[in-house]
Amino acid sequence: MSKTAMKVGHIPSLTWNRLEANEGTVSQGLSASTEVETRFEELPQGVSHLRMTGKEAADWLRKHAPEEKPEAVIAGKVPIYHPQTFGTGLGAEYDAFLEKAGTAVEMLEVEPDTKCDEPVTWSVNFQDGSEASQGQLIHVGENSSLTLLIRAASGRKDSGTAAFSTKIVLEKGASLFLAKAQLLGEGYTFLDDTGAALSEDASLKMIQIELGGAKVFVGTQTELIGARSSFEAHVGYLGAGKGEVDVNYNAVQRGRRTNVQMSFDGVLKDESQKAFRGTIDFRKGSKGSKGDEQENVLLLSDNIVNKTLPIILCEEEDVEGRHGASIGQLDGEMLFYMATRGIDRKEAEQIMVRARLGAVAREIPDLPLRAELMNKIEEAFAE
Repeated sequence: MSKTAMKVGHIPSLTWNRLEANEGTVSQGLSASTEVETRFEELPQGVSHLRMTGKEAADWLRKHAPEEKPEAVIAGKVPIYHPQTFGTGLGAEYDAFLEKAGTAVEMLEVEPDTKCDEPVTWSVNFQDGSEASQGQLIHVGENSSLTLLIRAASGRKDSGTAAFSTKIVLEKGASLFLAKAQLLGEGYTFLDDTGAALSEDASLKMIQIELGGAKVFVGTQTELIGARSSFEAHVGYLGAGKGEVDVNYNAVQRGRRTNVQMSFDGVLKDESQKAFRGTIDFRKGSKGSKGDEQENVLLLSDNIVNKTLPIILCEEEDVEGRHGASIGQLDGEMLFYMATRGIDRKEAEQIMVRARLGAVAREIPDLPLRAELMNKIEEAFAE
């Protein structure tokens, strides 16, 4: 396919144009023309696996996903940046990119009233020079639960393109614990797009940790359509060298008494760049809902570019929204305290990074994967 740049991770309402923070730009030529092989451990009873084309997956979503009604133009907010039938964090241009690449979709479906006690591991290994894409469609039936771990990895020095798309439909009373772990080589471009639609009393908990890649674009849009649905996210990321990290999370609260809790913990070193956009969007009809987002960024050099854009949009009364950001370097008093105990600056940095990113890794319910993530964190400071 032709290699063209594209815009991804648009926020719902334009804001600081001069900072160029409203969206991310995949500026290099990009292709994802080959497929990747998926490896599952044995699937539990009540969980089925189906391979389909991108068109078949889109047809399935149109037929089965809860409707995401377009927003009216209110107070100058023009909703042109998510013109998708099924909204995702990276947006419509990325959907079109995957469609043009002929991306295949792997579907996991959990039958109604099925409780999966053991995690399902979805492992994808990329080779040096790969330009590959994969779609994932997850459907959890009524009153069912699933824990799913998606791992993307390659050799440490490898380069290439890896493009993911994960679309999730949770029926009434369904719950999904989704962990995404990215351990790609230092030359990779990685794009990871997620869209989720939650019905009444459904819950999604998402752990996402980004430790590899040269250019990383992550987007998630969660639509809390049913009453009392909930979304919790804990995201960790590491920017090193001249790497770029672009994160866009958008929680759209439509149903009554919905709840959103999002936290983001990042570490930036060397000459890395990061842009973060986090939006809590209270739509009309979300009375009694609550939303909270917090980003904490640790800066380990003076040559870093950091952009943080926390946003709350509101069309409803009787809602509670909060956002905040903590951005800074290691505290001088702390460094002095550690020095008096024989801990130099580099070791102090390692301790803080282990604590910050390790807290995200420890939420993943798989010991081998947790160990792999901690080793990757150590590697970043081994030189």
